[in-house]
Amino acid sequence: MRTTLSFLGSLVLIAALAAPVAAQGKQPPAAPPATPGLAEHDAKILNVVQDCAKKATAALENWIKTKEISKKRLFSRLYFPIPNTTPPKFTTPWLKLGKRDIEPIIDKCVVSDGSLLYVILVDTNGYTGLHNKKYRHKMTGDSAQDLKRNRTKRIFNDKVGIAAARNKKPHLLQTYQRDTGEKIKDLSVPVIVGGQHFGAIRAGYKVQ
Repeated sequence: MRTTLSFLGSLVLIAALAAPVAAQGKQPPAAPPATPGLAEHDAKILNVVQDCAKKATAALENWIKTKEISKKRLFSRLYFPIPNTTPPKFTTPWLKLGKRDIEPIIDKCVVSDGSLLYVILVDTNGYTGLHNKKYRHKMTGDSAQDLKRNRTKRIFNDKVGIAAARNKKPHLLQTYQRDTGEKIKDLSVPVIVGGQHFGAIRAGYKVQ
């Protein structure tokens, strides 16, 4: 009996001594794989855009839930021209709600990475009623200056803009020359509201 207990005690002692060694030799978990097809910096921007799209989607869905605007009116694509604006500017039924709820989201997103030039919400026609703080300066009447300093309430329906606005894949990365002259990357993520494609969150950033 003593021999059996002694043998069992030796096994317990061996197991206790071996346990820390096994723990020390355990490898740390591997880092998550990079996003396929994206460079490291592009993948970092994608995380920002995805987070922004998630928050914007929640805000739009809440408008419908709280009946601040109907889904039909949100998707009406009504654009009311603002006189004497070049390029043309338009208002839309959800603009006031957007200024309250969407502007804070996109303003926070755009300052999260130093390379970001803009982060905007567009509908499937490329309309962006809202823009980041640095592009919301008061109109001066000087078209060259206003082009750079006030980019709100515009329809960006160029080839890149429409592709971003109507893309339904998880993300779309494009490179293009902006109408202000900069060559930039544009990364977009679709915004789906109540199962319907509203548009996208677009982020523009410097080509590295």
